[in-house]
Amino acid sequence: MVSKVISLDIIKYLTGIKGYSVKEIARATNSSTIHIDNIINKKEQFTGDDIKSYLKFADISFWQFTYEAIPLGHIPEKTRNRVKICKEIHDHIEKKSKK
Repeated sequence: MVSKVISLDIIKYLTGIKGYSVKEIARATNSSTIHIDNIINKKEQFTGDDIKSYLKFADISFWQFTYEAIPLGHIPEKTRNRVKICKEIHDHIEKKSKK
């Protein structure tokens, strides 16, 4: 149940505070916009497996390397947003787990 709370929290944080669209979040997490909309509207629940599959894309070696390369301007816009979203998810989970 904890992962559901964290996940909904992350989506609200990314859409509300950071201003990412549901489509961008879905792309970054290898999910569907319908799935994320349903979570926001509480029609579906997140499971621990959802978090694991979403964070597979956010594999630390991939996104950290890519995130650090963003300022160099060699990364396409779509990939930049995916990586930024993955970093936000990772940082948000880190903060939650330290509490």
